[in-house]
Amino acid sequence: PCLRYEVDQLTIDHKPEIPKEKQRIEKAGGVISQYEEDINKDSPMRVWVRGEEYPGIAMSRSIGDLVAKTVGVIPEPDIFTREIFGVTKYIVLCSDGIWEFITNEEVMKIVNPFFLKGEPEEACKELIKKANTLWSKENSRDDITVVIAFIGHPHVKKGTI
Repeated sequence: PCLRYEVDQLTIDHKPEIPKEKQRIEKAGGVISQYEEDINKDSPMRVWVRGEEYPGIAMSRSIGDLVAKTVGVIPEPDIFTREIFGVTKYIVLCSDGIWEFITNEEVMKIVNPFFLKGEPEEACKELIKKANTLWSKENSRDDITVVIAFIGHPHVKKGTI
């Protein structure tokens, strides 16, 4: 059968250049810019203490970063509520170690074959493998966390999710 899937992004990334995030950070005295050596590259915007070379984080929300907190980075999450319909097949939760290089659509293409086989753990492993390969090309590394819940698969017992 011909199967057609669509991505439904459930959250937004907390990036410093998002207008409401930027406003809060700048009001607290933070500076938003790229690494100086990356100005002409497609590198992320980062939060800095004015006149300093730290913390340089590429997010506007973080738990436990006391330095970033002084320049407007907050720990509060955005909370979204979505109704899950019968057409929903799976949910993918990942850290920015995945999302930095892999789009929602690419994640879906990687996960789909494992969904059809009922192998969520193998789907996680494949995403981690792909992300590690992409990070190694950058001579860098970030944390990589992946959680996948198959909710619309015959192998999932009703009422277990």
